[in-house]
Parts: sequence; structure tokens; C-alpha cells
Amino acid sequence: MPRALPLPATSTQADFTTITLNADGTTRSAPSVSAPASSQDVGRATLATSQITIGTTATLIAAARAGRGSIKVTNTGTTVAFLGNSTGVTITTGDYLAGAVGAANTYGYQGALYGIVATGTAVVTVSEVYG
Repeated sequence: MPRALPLPATSTQADFTTITLNADGTTRSAPSVSAPASSQDVGRATLATSQITIGTTATLIAAARAGRGSIKVTNTGTTVAFLGNSTGVTITTGDYLAGAVGAANTYGYQGALYGIVATGTAVVTVSEVYG
């Protein structure tokens, strides 16, 4: 049965050529495939970080930022948080951020981001890539 072997190219992108070994020992090349080194952050100039305490009312995590490639929210504790795009975010409508140290949600989003918790508080770190 033929098998494909990816061979790295000499570029900084995830380029590679696939060589297929046929049952008779001969080879054939497939076209090269290119993909950016990372997602929407390629070529972005600035990284901004902050730490926010989220409470039981909608808390602004990050204001809208034109040119933002991505925003990552990382939980530093064990309280579950819920994230959304308005002050109307609730614990039933928000995007779940697990209550585990290091749990993270990343968004390719330029609008404002809010968070809320059911009880107590959650401390999160925020990383924005923009430019």
C-alpha cells in the first residue's frame, strides 16, 4: 500500500512536499501545499496584555479594537467564566471558559468582549494581537 511522507521545506511557512512510495518502490511527487505560520496574527505588530477580575455583573474584558487579529482570555483560577460581546452576557448565554488554571478561549474578533461569573470572581489574563 502506498504511504505518504511529508518532507519539510526550507521556508518559515508550513510548506512541504509529499512523496508517495508506490508498491513497486517508485516515487511520485504531489504538489506543494502552503499555509501561514499561524492564523490571523501573521504580520501583526503589537501584543497587549492585561489582567481583569470578572464579577457577577457583566465586566468589560477588552474594548473594541480595530485591527485586532485575535484576543485570548486565559483563566488564572478555578472559577468558571462566561464570555460574550455585550453587557447582556449571562451565565446561560456566554461562551464557556473552563474553571481550570490555564484554560483559554481565543477569538478572531475586533469588538468589545465581556465576561461574567455565577458567584465570586474570576481573574483572567488577556492577550490581544493587533496592528
